[in-house]
Amino acid sequence: IDLRNGSVALIVGAVDAAAEQELVMSLREIQRTIAHYYGVTLSVAVSEPVGSVRDVSDGCRLAVQMLANRMIYGAAAIITPAMVAEVALKRQEFAFPPDFDKKLMLAIHTQETSAFERLIDQLFADMSGYHADYIGSAVLQLMIAIKRVLREAEPYTMQNHHRELQQLNEQVVGAETLAEAADSIKRFFNRYVQQQREAKENKNQALVDTIKEMIEKNYMDLNVSLQSIATLLKMSTAYVGRIFKQSESMSVAEYINHIRLEYAKHYIEASGCSIKDIVDKTGFSSLSYFSTLFKKKYGIAPKDYQTKFALRNTLMAGRQDGGATGEEGRKK
Repeated sequence: IDLRNGSVALIVGAVDAAAEQELVMSLREIQRTIAHYYGVTLSVAVSEPVGSVRDVSDGCRLAVQMLANRMIYGAAAIITPAMVAEVALKRQEFAFPPDFDKKLMLAIHTQETSAFERLIDQLFADMSGYHADYIGSAVLQLMIAIKRVLREAEPYTMQNHHRELQQLNEQVVGAETLAEAADSIKRFFNRYVQQQREAKENKNQALVDTIKEMIEKNYMDLNVSLQSIATLLKMSTAYVGRIFKQSESMSVAEYINHIRLEYAKHYIEASGCSIKDIVDKTGFSSLSYFSTLFKKKYGIAPKDYQTKFALRNTLMAGRQDGGATGEEGRKK
């Protein structure tokens, strides 16, 4: 009988308690056949036997009501009166655990996906022991709690997730089973965490790039430092220093010295300036400090490097002049 609500009623005659198991096995075979040929999941509810034809309508109505329990037992479940009686024992409002809000807040604030998933799995396992009439309201309460904690955690960026939360709400409310609802919530949170991490990485990279640019432009300033950079950025030195080191594996001070030494090496190679003048041009506080850092980085004292580089240039120039003279002699 087509009930015209997405359900079909099958009337089976002379089914007693002894034959119920055989009926369930036959229904299971029907489910497998439909799934194999049509790719459709079939939920089944078996009502109590009815005494007369007049009671068939009541039996169909009861079976449809019983199908609500597929939320608990799954979309491919065969729901029997005994299974309904089991959950009917908890026909009362679902009570969230006393520490649930605290654990939810901690998982969302720390963006710990594994802790969040364990919390959701445990909560839905607890819900599964309650009557289907009360599970829907419990799931809605959960959605309200998740939205509230997310707004508290990210008050300025939650508007970016408004559409996704709407879609999640539709998926959870429309889910046929608790497992589907739980999976939708967990997938949403995993996407949320990934987006937050990517946004943080982009923000941190922008900060690091800004710091590098400031150092490149001001390396010759004796006073450029982590403190001066943080002050200009209106951020704490601890925060600026931590973000930079996480990205570059060196401190801001080490990067300043790195840039200064690169420029000092360039000036030694490209100009006839004295080492003292180069120290002044690159922002080092003293000649001795510069010499120590230069030798540590390049394995040679700056004065020796200058002499060695000048000698190499002289030798190369001599070879070029000799080659030109020889060529000229051959032409004559």
